[in-house]
Amino acid sequence: MTFSLSAIETQLSLLAWRDIQLSTITSQFENAWPGLERAIDDHVAEMPLWKVAQAHVDITSFAHDLISPWAEEQGQVAAARAEEGLAEILAGLPSGSLAEHGMTVLPALAGAGLIAASVMAVPAVVTYATVTSVSMLVFTTSTISTPLLLVGGAAVAALSLTGSSALGRANRRTRNHLAERLKRHARATVFGDGREPTARCLLNDTQALVLKAGQTKLESA
Repeated sequence: MTFSLSAIETQLSLLAWRDIQLSTITSQFENAWPGLERAIDDHVAEMPLWKVAQAHVDITSFAHDLISPWAEEQGQVAAARAEEGLAEILAGLPSGSLAEHGMTVLPALAGAGLIAASVMAVPAVVTYATVTSVSMLVFTTSTISTPLLLVGGAAVAALSLTGSSALGRANRRTRNHLAERLKRHARATVFGDGREPTARCLLNDTQALVLKAGQTKLESA
C-alpha cells in the first residue's frame, strides 16, 4: 500500500476547516444574540400601542421582519469567513492534490455534525454568494391563545376607558410582554430552543449552507 502524506494532509486540512466553521458559526451566533435582543427591545419601545396589539395577534410575521436583517448579517459574516479559510487551504495545496485526494472527503464536509433536516433542506447547489438569500426558510407558525389576544386589541380598547396612570402601566406591561414573546420566538427560530433536537433552526441551516457552499467551491476548483 502506498503511503501518501499529501493525501492525508489534504484531507485533514479540509476536515479541520469543516470543524472550525461549525464551532465558529455557533460562537458567532451566541455572541451576536444580545444585539438582536436589544434590537427587539428598541423596536417595541418605539411602536405605537395599536401596532403592539397587532403584533401580539400575528407575532410570526412581525418576528420575521426583525430577525431577517440580523440573520442576513450573520450569514454574510459566516460565508465570508468560510470562503477566506477555504481559499487559504486551496492556495497551500500542492498542484493536483485536491483533484487526486481531496474529493474523497466532500460528503463528510457537507454532512457530518449537522442536523439531518437542515442538510436535506439545503438546495443542491449553493455558493457563498447565495448563502444569505436562502437562509431565511426556517420560520414556523406560532399559536395564539385567548389570554394573549386579550393583551392585544381587546385590551387596548379597554385601556382607553381608564385613567392615564393605569394606561401608562398597562402600556409598559403590554410592550414588555410583546418583547419577551418576540425574544422567545427568536430563540426558537435561531437556536431551536424548545424544539425537538432534530428540528431545524437558523443556526443549523446556516452551518449546512456554509459547508455546502464549500463543497460547491471544491467541486469547481
